[in-house]
Amino acid sequence: MSENSGAKLHTMYIILILALIGGLVFTNVKLRKSKTDIETVTTQKTGIEKLKNDLQVEYDKALADLDLAKNENLGLEDVIQQKQAEIEAKKNQIAQILSQGNGSKAELEKARRLIDELTADRVRFQGQIDSLIAVNKQLEYEKVVLNEEKSSLTASLDEEKSVRSQVEGENKQMKEKINRASILSAMNMTMSGVSTSKKGKEVIETKAKNADKLKICFDFAENKIAPSGETEVAIRLISPDGVTITNAALGSGTITTEKGQEVQYTYKVRPDYDNQMKKVCSLWDQGGNFAKGTYNVEVYQKGILIGQTSAELK
Repeated sequence: MSENSGAKLHTMYIILILALIGGLVFTNVKLRKSKTDIETVTTQKTGIEKLKNDLQVEYDKALADLDLAKNENLGLEDVIQQKQAEIEAKKNQIAQILSQGNGSKAELEKARRLIDELTADRVRFQGQIDSLIAVNKQLEYEKVVLNEEKSSLTASLDEEKSVRSQVEGENKQMKEKINRASILSAMNMTMSGVSTSKKGKEVIETKAKNADKLKICFDFAENKIAPSGETEVAIRLISPDGVTITNAALGSGTITTEKGQEVQYTYKVRPDYDNQMKKVCSLWDQGGNFAKGTYNVEVYQKGILIGQTSAELK
């Protein structure tokens, strides 16, 4: 073999080796990407399955509470039927998000917020039922006490004090439960960016640069136990970076939640309420531009969270 042929053969070997190495590198990169994609899909599926399980648990608890209320025979058939329809609608909404979505972080967070709302609705309704049960038991107890007083006029002073103390304690508990049941529910909450046209017309905006205000709307649910008249609620707006939007000059302040936590709020509204379904809308004008991203809003009454939602400004 000539030196020229040997050199050519050596060059071909080098080319083949480089091609083999390149193929191995490409295959390794592709395998790593496939592994990452599989891990991402697995994580998304795990998150969806967990939310589905959480949804079923909360739904079953809500139905069990409604059945308990039926068994108490408090004359709340219409209210229970309405509440059952609301729970079913919210469950279907969450299930649709989990079944039709692609498992993105935003979809999972939205589903989790709706499940938390379902939990809050269940706890609030159970509180109303508990207060009515307490009222009935208190009435029965007072009847027993009255009969005992009629039949036993010689009861000792110590016994009278004991009965009085017990009644006062039960009255206090009953009052606390009724106060809890009187808390309103903020339903069908929406939030959107708005601007005002030259003709003074309100225009819905989806882009942060075009919005000069945030509009928050919700419906006060019907509540026959709640007092009518001016009802104060605190609105808490949370910016995309997770900070509560405040401006003392525009009415911002601090409230104490039912758990004893100090929470900043953005502003307050005081709509009139007449125990019927009522729509409440308000505007927040911070006098400056809004940043891009997702804004969250929470509504509190007497330190209790009664509604929340979110909206994105692009």
